[in-house]
Amino acid sequence: MELDDLNRDLFGVFLFKGFSMVLNYLIITFVLNIIDTKDYGVWLTISSVISWVSFMDLGLSNGLKTKFVKLFLFRKYSLIRIYISSSVFTMSIMGIIVLLIASCISLSVDLSEVLKTSISDKTLFWILFISVFFFIAKAITDLIQTYKVAEQNVSYTTYISFISNFSLFIIVFLLSILNSKVGLFSFSFIFSFVPFLISGIYAIILLKNKYSFLIPRVKYISFKLTKDAFKLSVSFFLIQFSALIIFSTDNVIISSIFGPEEVTKYNIAYRFFGIVPMVINVILTPYWPAISKAYNLGNFEWIKKKMNLLVLLWLSFSLGAVLVFFFADKIYFLWLGRDLNIGHEMNLGMLVYAAIASWNMIYATFINSIGKIRLQLVSSLFTGLLNIPLSIYFAKEFGPHGVIWATSVCLFFSAIWSPIQYYKIVSGNPKGIWNR
Repeated sequence: MELDDLNRDLFGVFLFKGFSMVLNYLIITFVLNIIDTKDYGVWLTISSVISWVSFMDLGLSNGLKTKFVKLFLFRKYSLIRIYISSSVFTMSIMGIIVLLIASCISLSVDLSEVLKTSISDKTLFWILFISVFFFIAKAITDLIQTYKVAEQNVSYTTYISFISNFSLFIIVFLLSILNSKVGLFSFSFIFSFVPFLISGIYAIILLKNKYSFLIPRVKYISFKLTKDAFKLSVSFFLIQFSALIIFSTDNVIISSIFGPEEVTKYNIAYRFFGIVPMVINVILTPYWPAISKAYNLGNFEWIKKKMNLLVLLWLSFSLGAVLVFFFADKIYFLWLGRDLNIGHEMNLGMLVYAAIASWNMIYATFINSIGKIRLQLVSSLFTGLLNIPLSIYFAKEFGPHGVIWATSVCLFFSAIWSPIQYYKIVSGNPKGIWNR
């Protein structure tokens, strides 16, 4: 794909992610018909904890994505085969270790007390075990999709995500019209197994049809040659882990202080105002490999042009979110068919969060795509340490909405320094930590 030929890929990403977003909101509507609100709150909390498992890939997917763009550009296929083989092996070993650790922790903790639920510890253990297992398995199969991302065919990966969401929607819709209630165990199995199944099927199709010469094999494992990629991956891992603390501890904090019902309200508001960063993320998806390619070719004018366009889009979506804010309660009722009493303060907190988070996404995409992530690493570690105590303090002082305000405070630091780093790099005068 030429640098100025993003339209086709962007259209595909927007189409499939757009449909996926619609399906996500429709799924929530039908989910509340087939599972108890408290049980759904428990699942949201558990799924947040399970998402912590994503740190076990040591940032390999992002490290490979940045590395593969250059390797595909210059047709270094032998190196790609070594990188992917070593990465699959490493992630598999890490996955086994994480699964064992998660099992030991869940067996030694009173899960029903922590989650404020009457569901037995035994049932909660198996829910966690199965969910973590399929999450890890999907992370491994997802590595194969990095080939498509590196070749700037990001729409393919969003197509797979759409198929996964569509499959979940069909299942939930059928259960809803059949008026079938499901328990938390069955619900968690469905929402864990289906995404893995879809990812696995398409990984096999990719390797069989187009990338048969890049199938991971044990004989190609070479950790010595992949040292640079893993060095970059570890930095991505630390950034991801810090972000995970910021974004996924909210449900646990709210559940432990206020109960799982408040988790449901929090997540409904989060998903509603999260449309802004979600749409921005959809638009940004094909820009990572495109900016990486432009940077490697020294085309800074193209980068500046596209970044200015993205900032204008951010401003438009943020202003739109402000208008929607005044009608939030009515939209909730039309969407869900019930009044959850989410509250004005929660809506305002989510609005501010959405604006800051989507702003950060734009500059993070640029910084990540060129691998100059040292400053981001330092900032992420600092805010990761700050988030939990600040969230607990704000929650106790202001209520459940205090948690999202704490998240916004932590994100605000990046909103200041990241555009500064961007301008220094594209202006050709980055020094010290700004260029690392």
